[in-house]
Amino acid sequence: MGKNKNRQFTPPQKQPPPPTRPEAMAEQLTRLDAAAAQVEALNTDHGPAPTGAVAEPVGPTLEENLKRVEGLLGNARALFEKARSQEAANKAEETRLSTQRRDQEEALRQKKKAVDDEIAAAKKAAEQMELELLTRLEAVAQREAAARAKEAEFAEQGARLAERELNAEQGFLTEKARVLKPVEEEVKRLREERDRLEAEIAAGRERAEDELRAKAATRAAKWAEEDAKRSVAEAETRRRLDEEVIRNRKEKLDALRAHLALEREQAEAAWQAELKRRTDILDRREADLDERERTLNEKQKSQRASELDLQAAKELHDEDRAGLDRKVERLVAERAEKLRHETEALKKQLHDARSDRDAYWKDLESRKELDRRFGDRSPEEILAALTSAEKDRDAFAQQLRERPDARAAERLAQLERMRSAWLEERAMLHGDLAKAQGELATRRLAAIELEALRKHKEALEVHKQLLDGAVDELRARVDELTRQEDHRNPMTALTSLDEREELQAEARTTTPLGRATPTLKEFAVDLRHRIATGVEGRTLYYADRDVRAFLGGLAMTRLMLLQGISGTGKTSLPLAFTSAVSGGIEIVEVQAGWRDRQDLVGYYNAFHRHYYATNFLQALYKAGTPAYRDRLFMMVLDEINLSRPEQFFADFLSALEQPMEARRLTLVNDPVTNAPRLMIDGRHLPVPPNVWFIGTANHDESTAEFADKTYDRAHVMEMPRKTEAAHFKVEERGQRSAISYEKLQAAFAEAATAQAAAVQKATQWLRKAPFADDLQQRFRVGWGNRLEHQLARYLPVVVESGGSVGEAMDHLLVTKVLRKLKDRHDVRAAALEDLRTKLEIAWGKLDGNSLPERCVALIDTEIAAKKGEELA
Repeated sequence: MGKNKNRQFTPPQKQPPPPTRPEAMAEQLTRLDAAAAQVEALNTDHGPAPTGAVAEPVGPTLEENLKRVEGLLGNARALFEKARSQEAANKAEETRLSTQRRDQEEALRQKKKAVDDEIAAAKKAAEQMELELLTRLEAVAQREAAARAKEAEFAEQGARLAERELNAEQGFLTEKARVLKPVEEEVKRLREERDRLEAEIAAGRERAEDELRAKAATRAAKWAEEDAKRSVAEAETRRRLDEEVIRNRKEKLDALRAHLALEREQAEAAWQAELKRRTDILDRREADLDERERTLNEKQKSQRASELDLQAAKELHDEDRAGLDRKVERLVAERAEKLRHETEALKKQLHDARSDRDAYWKDLESRKELDRRFGDRSPEEILAALTSAEKDRDAFAQQLRERPDARAAERLAQLERMRSAWLEERAMLHGDLAKAQGELATRRLAAIELEALRKHKEALEVHKQLLDGAVDELRARVDELTRQEDHRNPMTALTSLDEREELQAEARTTTPLGRATPTLKEFAVDLRHRIATGVEGRTLYYADRDVRAFLGGLAMTRLMLLQGISGTGKTSLPLAFTSAVSGGIEIVEVQAGWRDRQDLVGYYNAFHRHYYATNFLQALYKAGTPAYRDRLFMMVLDEINLSRPEQFFADFLSALEQPMEARRLTLVNDPVTNAPRLMIDGRHLPVPPNVWFIGTANHDESTAEFADKTYDRAHVMEMPRKTEAAHFKVEERGQRSAISYEKLQAAFAEAATAQAAAVQKATQWLRKAPFADDLQQRFRVGWGNRLEHQLARYLPVVVESGGSVGEAMDHLLVTKVLRKLKDRHDVRAAALEDLRTKLEIAWGKLDGNSLPERCVALIDTEIAAKKGEELA
């Protein structure tokens, strides 16, 4: 900015009048280019527009005014180039004529002596020829006067163009001053509109998720009801079939029994009658007895055949029943398979619907990015700009068509030939001129040149005065803008926070942690119930272990990462915690296009002398004000891995490694005047110690993976999916004052002192555990001193909050060490099983009352994946 402030517009130096008009026009064109360069430099020094400030154009923009000025300058250059070419041609013609005239005069002097003898005889003819020559000389003089008039016209056009350029420059400055104010108002309105639309999009997204969950629950209930109905119907169908089979079997058996009994009765009656007859006529019909006995035997055979038929019918009945059972089973299996296919189809439709929803969301984000690249201009505005460009193109094409064509060139060549013939004739006539006439012609030409030079000098003086006036106006305007910027506060967004009384008043309502909750265990229990009702309209169920892990993370580091699938309460946890402790919170939605710190904290425009502060930076400054400096403040970076935090969050990753009192963020290179109160040396903003940075992360195809250095510096929590088992009876807690940051830190320090022996034991166990060497040698996984420092802060708080040493070590190992075993292609399942065995054996020496549940679950998951790969 210092260079812009000290820039001086040096007026053109007075030069002696040039000897010829083409050189004067060249100098005039150079001065016009210099003035245009000064205007372009003035416009360029305004710097780039702020990234976050997107304004819809109001009237002609600065770029359009500059293009208009450049177009005028281009036209001026074209006219001056044309005038220069014409002047060069005239000069060449005059030089040729002068040379030819000198040659002719020399020939006349040589012929003078020979002509003197013939003068007397040819005097009369010479006078007549002289009259004709004078007539032609007058024609030449008229042509020369026309040429001079054309030159004067060109000079007048140049003066008019110069005046139009100055008017365009003045109009550009006036337009610029008029546009600046409404642009700022439009930027403010558009930012408010953007915030409102983002809020509506977030609400719409939440409503869509609720509707999807409601539809899924309704569909599941409907499927369950249909399954129940189908089960009842199938049971009723099977019961009816069984009853029908039993009834048919009983009817057939009864019919068979009745038929058999009837036949037996008939046979018995016939036998009795036959026996009586045989007894009566025994003596008379002995011969017939054998025949009757044979008949009886045949009837008995027939009876046995009937019995066999009955047995066969029974067997056929049993086979029919078995066939019916198989048919029922087959129908049930087919119906179940059909229902299973319908279920799979519905699941696929649900998956496709979710994919469409994600695609629509990505399209919406891409549309936002595309709108931002086009300056948030509507398609109508872009179409209008293209239409204007096409009109300019057509105008240039029209000018190109108006240039001389082949016929004009042919006409010019014909004129040149006529001119050559005229020059030859003129040369012959000049042979008869006397020396006096030659001297008269020479003096006339000299007088004409002097008059032309005088007029050219006057035109240049007028043009110089116009340029001097324009330069003075530009210098005055630049000085005025510089004075206005000198008195402007460059950080109004932060200094406005210094002027808010509610932020500058010391917080008097913080109650010491010792009086509100005597122990960390009671504080954790109280916190769990308050978190459950911390978000209005919802009940949040977090396990005791999750609450203890969150408290331990607060004591361990200022950077936390909450991971898990959508809907597990990653953003709700810091919101509910802030509500429970009456602290401060700011939620920042990370965008996919973030690349450096300017996207997170804003940037300083050197030309405007203004720092464009983001909501993140304003919230960070707010956390250090007297009203919040003793409260807990959460900075939530929602969807932090949509971009790489190692790039846009790099300054904070480095600052968090420094001692608490040395953590600062450099906002500007040079100290600014009237800096906000909390800034140091007018350049640095300290990072308040009561601020925690919490990033929420999903892991899918649209996100980036965290680097190891980010995982090592952060406290990582995997948010589980909430089930019915996580529900508990929420107790209504009364109102209380805000939790003091200083008192909470003192409670953490007391916990570290009370659990010093447990920390020492856990540290020695971690160093000497058999699986530690196995991790380093077989899996090339190790850890540094940072893990032991984090253990010394995390474990005491977890134990004092009601947890155990094993619970704390289980969380640290699974998030800091064993996570590096995920998706390792160079690890075998057998090696992982050996590691799990050694870990379980060594765990008894650390904590015999617990098991490394999360560590074993992670190793088992990797073992199952490896075995699947080996089988494949």
